[in-house]
Amino acid sequence: MLHRVRFFILLFVAIAPFVLLAQTINYRFDEQLQWQSIQHITIDENYVFDRLRFAGAFYNNQSPVPFFRKQYPIHSSDVSLSASINTLVTGKLSEAERNLLPTSEIDTSFNVEVGKGISRGQAFAVVKVVPVRFNPKLNRYEKLLSFTIIINTEDVQETSSSMTSRSYASNSVLSAGNWIKVKVTESGIYKITYNELSQMGFDVSVNPKNIAVYGNGGGLLPEQNDLFRYDDLVENPIRLVGEEDNQFNPGDYLLFYAQGSVKWVHDKITNTFRHQNNIYDDYAYYFITVLNRPAKRITEEETPVANADVTVNSFIDYAVHELDEKNIASTGRLWVGEVFDFNTDQSFQFSFPNLITTEPAYFRGSFAAFSPTSTSFKILDNNVPITSIPVSATPGNGYSFGQPGTGSKTFLAKDDNLNIEVQYQRTSNSSTGYLDYLEFNVHRSLIMSGTQMMFRNIFTDGTTAQYGLQGSNNLTIWDITDPVDAKKVSASYSGNKFTFKTLVESVKSFIAFDGTEFKTVEFVEKVANQ
Repeated sequence: MLHRVRFFILLFVAIAPFVLLAQTINYRFDEQLQWQSIQHITIDENYVFDRLRFAGAFYNNQSPVPFFRKQYPIHSSDVSLSASINTLVTGKLSEAERNLLPTSEIDTSFNVEVGKGISRGQAFAVVKVVPVRFNPKLNRYEKLLSFTIIINTEDVQETSSSMTSRSYASNSVLSAGNWIKVKVTESGIYKITYNELSQMGFDVSVNPKNIAVYGNGGGLLPEQNDLFRYDDLVENPIRLVGEEDNQFNPGDYLLFYAQGSVKWVHDKITNTFRHQNNIYDDYAYYFITVLNRPAKRITEEETPVANADVTVNSFIDYAVHELDEKNIASTGRLWVGEVFDFNTDQSFQFSFPNLITTEPAYFRGSFAAFSPTSTSFKILDNNVPITSIPVSATPGNGYSFGQPGTGSKTFLAKDDNLNIEVQYQRTSNSSTGYLDYLEFNVHRSLIMSGTQMMFRNIFTDGTTAQYGLQGSNNLTIWDITDPVDAKKVSASYSGNKFTFKTLVESVKSFIAFDGTEFKTVEFVEKVANQ
């Protein structure tokens, strides 16, 4: 797509000293669509479909009609937006192209939508155009060949006293200094040694007290523009063993908590935890540098003096099985893993040490199916049925790529090991099922298991909780409720149990580790200043 950018100011009015300047700015962008031949997509041996296309096209999952989408920089996000297109050049659809159209869904105009966003302090408008229409005057279907987008912005007038300010970093922390980029796959305590840093090209002849780790945690960034996100890398606290002598020596190492690419969030409706895969990357990234000041270190969390409102001897654990291996529509965000065709029964194992079998476990599953008739997925644990999730028949309209099916259910597990069987109840030999994910929430006794163990609970805000963690006396406990600001918990040890108090706001998360085994990062690159 080719474009030229122009903008002009229509109005610039100065108003009272305590009111922001109001201005209306129009932006113009010229675009051309390079249409290509019809695209043939093969889902599997049972299903092939066609769709219209042009270079850089986007698609909704169940439509052969592409749409244009692009973001354009604008001067501010505090504006009202509208968009339109003019200077249209159109072409007639061929008979083959016209036969692909869901004609009942085609409008008599080229539909235009606009939204706004912000990234690293730069505001932008996002414009979507459906480049196919029916022209009633000429009685034909047309495609858009070239056009001009006009984005109209008008500043929202707010007094300085009523406006909520948002500040952004004037320069990235990466703009100066020497930086090493590393990546992690899962959440946990990571260890980087003197030798590992040296092999990465890190200058080890520095004062170790100035070594810092930056990162914003893992997981998918919020898609809503009004939700909080960091506009630059933030410094994370670390523990650097051996820094007391101001010399970085062989045998010295640093420890830090890192959040992997899968994020778990509290679902307030079901009062459970849901996983969020980062659909764009399987890794989370952290950055190591040397500052010209003492870097941030793990500090001890303040212990509340109030008596405990609740005693905690159990916690909520969770796990998910999800393999993003196949995009059954060759577009959109839904990626699936296991295929249920000839093999309609498949098994999955989950282990939860010290699972409390008297507390309900929570199952949530997501599936998809391509079938001319309705089908279902039956879920069992140790041969005991949990639930059955129906999936509707796939419409025979020639452009549907299958139907989704989701469901959830509480159940009582028999023991620590969940032996999950998924049975695809298909009604036709041409039916094919797909597993999106299996997700579980369970209750476990607060007993240390393994070399690292994360645990969390859900409380009413303002609760003072007293935890009792059973385990050996060599454990360290960090509060990781804020994944970029971990703190050490002050705990007393007696009778094979660590006891500590903490003030809770909704969800509280911790990690305990015995120091015998840590996770390791993977070196990515040296980062140039930017």
